[in-house]
Amino acid sequence: MLKYKAIILGVWLALSGTVLLNAQESIGLVSGNYAGINGALLNPASLVNFKQYLDIQLAAGSVSFENDYLYFPAAEYRSRDLFSLHPIIGDFSQHIKGSDKQASLSARASGPGFLLVTGDFAYGFSAAARTMVSFNKVPESMANFAYFGLNYPPQLGVLFTEDDFYGSGMAWNEYAFSLARIFDDRFYNRISAGITVKYNQAHSGFYFYGQNATYTMLDEETLDITNMNAVSAMSLPLDYNSNAFPDPGAFFKGSGLSLDLGITLLRKDKNYHRRDFRRLCQQHYTSYLYKVGFSILDLGFVRFTENAMAHQYPEVDYLWEQIHAYQFNDIHFLMRDLSDRFYSDASKSYTGNRFTLFTPAAVSVQGDVAFDYQLYLHALWIHPLMMGISSMHRPAQFALVPRYEQRNFEVALPVSLYQYKYPRIGLSIRWYALTLGTEKIGAFTGLTDFSGMDFYFSLKFSFDKGKCLGSGRKYGCENVRFK
Repeated sequence: MLKYKAIILGVWLALSGTVLLNAQESIGLVSGNYAGINGALLNPASLVNFKQYLDIQLAAGSVSFENDYLYFPAAEYRSRDLFSLHPIIGDFSQHIKGSDKQASLSARASGPGFLLVTGDFAYGFSAAARTMVSFNKVPESMANFAYFGLNYPPQLGVLFTEDDFYGSGMAWNEYAFSLARIFDDRFYNRISAGITVKYNQAHSGFYFYGQNATYTMLDEETLDITNMNAVSAMSLPLDYNSNAFPDPGAFFKGSGLSLDLGITLLRKDKNYHRRDFRRLCQQHYTSYLYKVGFSILDLGFVRFTENAMAHQYPEVDYLWEQIHAYQFNDIHFLMRDLSDRFYSDASKSYTGNRFTLFTPAAVSVQGDVAFDYQLYLHALWIHPLMMGISSMHRPAQFALVPRYEQRNFEVALPVSLYQYKYPRIGLSIRWYALTLGTEKIGAFTGLTDFSGMDFYFSLKFSFDKGKCLGSGRKYGCENVRFK
């Protein structure tokens, strides 16, 4: 028999209360002129402006987490434990600030992908397995109960009234097809636009939304919910009658579509003459003074139809005695028992066997300034777009990224402000085909409190514009200028 303590405050609050995770933008992979197919993750319109005419990615990946509730103090944290099979784990410390907690996880494992540029057009494809979990405005009182237990003395007998709080998560496969085109390339300006169409197949997903939750933990055994509005839905690879994993149904529980849309303005450093080419490698690269881009990312949905259930709890109340000893055998029992407690009807909360999750949409603005042909400064702003209560939330981020860039070597130093209030410094290094990077280098030094980390990599091969293999000649490198 499985035991769960305070399920209403449980599964999702345990996740958000113990390990808060942040979204991964992999800035070092997407911001440079050798970004290739990875550049489509930030703005599909940028694909025609890179230094490659052909980019072949073998593999790439990223994983990241950040924590504003629990941390290891610097004096008790050893950075080498990150790579140890037997790490020495001390006790967590807590950030108790009287504020709501934000949380999200983003992980990506990318397989083969490519970018091909043919003059005014660029074509790309990539496949990836993605996971994202987001929790937003989680009340600190609930996080404390989830971490310390229901007998947390400072909060016993205290009436809590909490506003909106919500969360969602999904694991899915993504197949992305990108197209970019130069629409105007006269005189000193170039304007390009692009689109990425993604087909999504999801393995699992969930969301919840709570509102106007008023409750008191009267003592360590009794929870008094005087008011609550809640909506929840799930589609998990579990047999809800036995909790067996995996369930006997379809592997993919839902499918859907999403889009990335972008536009880029590039200001050339010279008035280049458009040059014809007979071979793709003869295309010339257009250097610039600056470029500015605007994009909308991950605008779409997944519709879950397999092993799905949705429930609603509008304006409910309940005096839950002996909650500290609550236990259940399976998911179906849990959901029917909750409905019975709130409504005296085990099926009343059930609203259907289908639901929709919205992908983690965001709006983004990018800028890149060239100081010479090797030194650049990139600026990036990302802000989430919420399409409804079942949206996955993408954390806001602003970053400045100075970088030094050569054909076979590149180093970037992202300085970012996560959620507009948490400063971070990262490091990214590209050496020939391999790129390694992090947006929080402090996690690997042991000089600061350990509240999270992230890491990303890419392995790919590129073929430059203006350089044809085997010919010993270069094309398009000398720019023609009108006088």
